[in-house]
Amino acid sequence: TAFFKILIALKSKNAIVVCPHPRAVNSTCESARVLAEAAEAAGAPKGVIQCLTKATIQGTNELLKHRRTSLILSTGGPGIVHAAYSSGKPALGVGPGNVAVLLDDTADVDEAIGSVIDGKSFDYGTVCSSEQCVVAEEKNREAVWSALRKHGAHVCDERQASALAALLITKDFRVNPDCVGQSPQRIAEMAGFRVGEDIRALVVELKGVGREHPLSAEKLSPVLSVHFAENFAGALKATTAIVNFGGRGHTCVIYSKSDERIREFGLAMPAFRILVNTAAPQGSTGITTNVLPSMTLGCGAIAGNITGDNIGPMHLINIKRVAYKVREVEEAFESDEAKSFFSGRTAASDSSSTDRPKVAAAVNQYLQQRGVAASSGAGTAAASVSTGPAAEVVDRFLNGQRAASPSQVPSTAQPKPASRRVPKPVASEVDIVPFVSEDDVRRAKVLQTKIYINRKTIVTPAARDLDYDGQVMVRTE
Repeated sequence: TAFFKILIALKSKNAIVVCPHPRAVNSTCESARVLAEAAEAAGAPKGVIQCLTKATIQGTNELLKHRRTSLILSTGGPGIVHAAYSSGKPALGVGPGNVAVLLDDTADVDEAIGSVIDGKSFDYGTVCSSEQCVVAEEKNREAVWSALRKHGAHVCDERQASALAALLITKDFRVNPDCVGQSPQRIAEMAGFRVGEDIRALVVELKGVGREHPLSAEKLSPVLSVHFAENFAGALKATTAIVNFGGRGHTCVIYSKSDERIREFGLAMPAFRILVNTAAPQGSTGITTNVLPSMTLGCGAIAGNITGDNIGPMHLINIKRVAYKVREVEEAFESDEAKSFFSGRTAASDSSSTDRPKVAAAVNQYLQQRGVAASSGAGTAAASVSTGPAAEVVDRFLNGQRAASPSQVPSTAQPKPASRRVPKPVASEVDIVPFVSEDDVRRAKVLQTKIYINRKTIVTPAARDLDYDGQVMVRTE
């Protein structure tokens, strides 16, 4: 991320100050130093690339609001993205991914699984578009397990899967930072078992999606979940649920030979990168596809981002446009009405002018037909006037103004005296939810409703960050 953001800043003639994550200060600053030396050796101004050596919230906030900060590139959860958007500066914020992969029954299972393992094992699963869960149809169960073992995956038993879930995802549904970017061998050892040196990924079967299934969330490690559905419709539903569970707007993948199913998948998924028959990290970043090459992937408005694009140097450039007059105003339009309006002339076919005597005559004629007294000023001209439009107008008016007959007027009655006994207020009951995801908070903000939680409620980190001001979640007992 640091390398990429520095490169697109320089390509767009911008200086850049990098603010590293607290756990990645040394590596980020070293990356900035290497690129700064190379840039300055090639003639770039000294100081064009800088990096904060002490990562603090106060320092980050000062940098976000500094008068010389022109644009913010923000990568991370809803908290840091919102901070960027709230700084008063233009910002390009991007969010987390929870990439789901669907294998339909037309896919080559062996080829697809090999591609998935290539993507998942890349950079030990730390890329935001790394595969998190494979969803396949039940009929392909044995073929999927066989292909996973063939391509270097260790299929965990139930005990190992439970140990991994407890290790990787904390009780408050955060990713254990000690596991991020670790090898499968190291993670297995931390979970209490061992795997061979040739193992590229750890695989667990997933029975569902949500708080009861911690490994359905983003894991940022070479750990892959696999879920089986009865048919394509069930697989589509499960894939959607996974993307909604912490990865809205980001990336999803389908392996299929059916154009019809690929289209159905693309229309249904709440993601802006719909990859087809390719590893997710390589496809989403433009290596194996024709999307814009990028390591900063927008998640769009559904994730609180300004764009769903792959961010590149053109996003960091403001273009000044000089525009010459090339046509007269009326030449820009086709209809006679528009041409006449902009030219200041009255169109030849303009029938908007109103003949008031004819309208009055038409109304009087219609009223007489309805048995309503009409004024005598209309004269005999009314007899030759069409009453169609006037009739509709008069009918609407009469229906709206018609008063109730005396027999329909309800009788009046004296109000009952107020009771001296004041009833006790009924205690309002609220539904305390056991689990809150980012999507729950976003929906509550749109609907302007509250989410009631207690000490037992599990709140995902993305949901907590999104409700930064405490306007949605209400703690109660």
